[in-house]
Amino acid sequence: MARIKRICLGLVILSGGLAFFYYHEDRRGCAKMQKTFTMDDGELPGVLAQGERFDVDLNWYSCHGPQQGDTVLFQVAKQMPPKTKIVRAIAGDRFDVRQNQAKDHWNIFVNDRMVLDFQGQPYSFGGASSPTLALFKDARKGRMREGEVMLLSTRSFGNNDSGTMGVFSMRDVLGRVILKERQK
Repeated sequence: MARIKRICLGLVILSGGLAFFYYHEDRRGCAKMQKTFTMDDGELPGVLAQGERFDVDLNWYSCHGPQQGDTVLFQVAKQMPPKTKIVRAIAGDRFDVRQNQAKDHWNIFVNDRMVLDFQGQPYSFGGASSPTLALFKDARKGRMREGEVMLLSTRSFGNNDSGTMGVFSMRDVLGRVILKERQK
C-alpha cells in the first residue's frame, strides 16, 4: 500500500508574534515540523546574524542523533527564551577544560582538539577560578554521557552555553536549525 505523505501549513501566534510552521512526514515516518524564529542575540556570529530569520526542524532529533557542528535551538527553562548554539561534543566524546598559560582564561578540548571560535581563535571563557564545565568533566571522568551535548556560541565568552552552564541534556534541545546553505 502506498504511503501517504501528510503536509500541513499554518500560522500560530506565539508571544505576540506570528510564527510559521510546516509539517511533513517522510517515508521513514519521521515527521518534519518546521517553525520560523528570529535570532534575538549576537551569540552566533559567522552563522546567524542578530535579527536574522531562520527555520528550525522541531522534530529532527526524534529520528536523528546530534552531530558535532549541528546548530540547535535549546531552552533550559520555560521562563527563559530559547537560544541557538553549536553542538561541540556528543555522547562518547572526550572533553577537557584547561587553564591557559596566563592562567586568566580557560580553553575547551574535545577529543584532544582545542575548540576554536568563528575567527579560528581558541574558544576561551572564565577567569582564574575553575568553571562549571570543569565540574562536569570531573563527574564524568572527561567523557560525555548518552543523551548529553556540549553547546557553545561561535564567539568566546559565550553567554548561556556549556562554558558557563556545563553540559546540556538532549531534552533541552528543541530542534535543529536549518541553515541557508542546508536549504539549497
